[in-house]
Amino acid sequence: MKGNMILKSTSIFTSDSDKAFSGYVVIDGNKIAKVAEGDDYDQYVDENTEVIDCGDKTISPGFIDSHTHFYLGVLSDSDLMNTDLIESTSAENCIEMMKEFERQHPDYDRLLGMGWYLAYWNDAPLPPKESLDEAFPDKPVYLVNADAHTTWMNTKAIEEAGYAGNTDYDNENILRDENGELTGIFKEAESIDIQSYKLPMISNDVFLRIIKETCEHANSLGLTSLSDMNGYYFNDFSENLYGMAQTLEKEGDMTVRLHIYPELAADRSNEKALELKKRINSEVVRISGLKGFLDGVAATYTALLIDPYTDRPDTCGIDVPKVTVEELEEYVLRSNKSGLSVRLHAIGDGAVRMALDAFEKSKKAGYTDGVVNVIEHIEEILPEDIPRFKEIGVVGCMQPAHLLLDYEEKPVRVGDRAKLMWAHRTLLDAGMDLAFSTDFPIIPLGPYRDLYVATTRKTESGEDTGTNQEEEKITLEEAITAYTKTSAKAIGRDDIGVLKEGNLADIVIHDRDLFACDLDDIKDVRPFMTIMDGKVVYKK
Repeated sequence: MKGNMILKSTSIFTSDSDKAFSGYVVIDGNKIAKVAEGDDYDQYVDENTEVIDCGDKTISPGFIDSHTHFYLGVLSDSDLMNTDLIESTSAENCIEMMKEFERQHPDYDRLLGMGWYLAYWNDAPLPPKESLDEAFPDKPVYLVNADAHTTWMNTKAIEEAGYAGNTDYDNENILRDENGELTGIFKEAESIDIQSYKLPMISNDVFLRIIKETCEHANSLGLTSLSDMNGYYFNDFSENLYGMAQTLEKEGDMTVRLHIYPELAADRSNEKALELKKRINSEVVRISGLKGFLDGVAATYTALLIDPYTDRPDTCGIDVPKVTVEELEEYVLRSNKSGLSVRLHAIGDGAVRMALDAFEKSKKAGYTDGVVNVIEHIEEILPEDIPRFKEIGVVGCMQPAHLLLDYEEKPVRVGDRAKLMWAHRTLLDAGMDLAFSTDFPIIPLGPYRDLYVATTRKTESGEDTGTNQEEEKITLEEAITAYTKTSAKAIGRDDIGVLKEGNLADIVIHDRDLFACDLDDIKDVRPFMTIMDGKVVYKK
């Protein structure tokens, strides 16, 4: 056997070993043919073999971002949306930033923005539609907040989205004033529906262009696999979105693997998912399971807690669960029994327990063999639930850079319970399989930022991030494994995420020896080369 490409380095980290070693990787077509220590690779070389000497640059598996909202992320990553709103300091400042965006794009007939955050506005009240109406009377304006659980809209957007004249006064996620008029603020499920089905109202040609651009951007960050965790309904709209990824795959332009999770809770969702999986099930684009939401976010008191919020003792977020306990158990057991993995959004400790209970029932029923169930986020957890991840066999998918959004706010919301916020070290030590991701576009794509936060528990400017700063640090080896091997497990794959014989050749060569540089510098690392499916898709 001869290889068409050989990579050699003094620093190879397979994600299946404790430490990096000096050696080589042989690629044959789109697969890894050999990984070995030493330099006896001549036996795999012929006149068609390209040998790349990487010196001391670390070679590792390609990064797998196991939790992104891909299609919303594609929009946010494009020139169609203003994502600078994360820098806004008030509603007025946010509007001025959108005015400047409009001046730069005078031909846009609708304005999209993302990133505003009340915690960065000195916990100001939610802004009204009237201020947007005054600034933008003639164009729909959709402004998604930083955690994507709230959308602020003007009257034109309310009309375009079909909410004008809405009389659903019982929906607490559609905010109204004392006169019953819509305020322009939509939360949770309604906000997510708007982001999913109203913001992407653009032509397929434009969407194909910006998907390709996002794939290229991801490759430039060492990413070879992404996911879509939006939980879209089963309808023509979502199938059209999925079909665009398939189109790019056929054209050879889908340079990341995409793992899609439609909604868990729809009627007949199993049958629809299984039927869809027959048509979308390649090595590059596939239906990988189902996604459900159990709660919201602590910032707006919609994360579900066991005990009341410290600064709002009148609520546990108890009205937030998207499904009852009985419905959740039915959905999970039915899905697992039919061979479909389930991933559940659970930020508060109450939602985490609810998810663990449902997965435990499925395991006891004998339905979890061959499926991987995952709990997403786990920002708060009670001590007694920590060992249950290992006992039940549930993967925890977490986002280190979320810490940078909430590290000051979280102790105010949950008090002493903040000692177990983003408890990476504690959960790892208890035997949980830890996967990492960004939740893109909540946090921009970029694994190195997450590696830095997980290993240092610092902000990007070097500040401490809270009461558990030292206790919850993990090693760089553990962090890379969470972004490769365990993220592959979270998306139900064993053919990527580890450098080993027979796996698909998804590989990143970093621009330095990761294990020789200071942890404070990890955030500044970038790929020297990214290889996906045996092909070079990015080179510095």
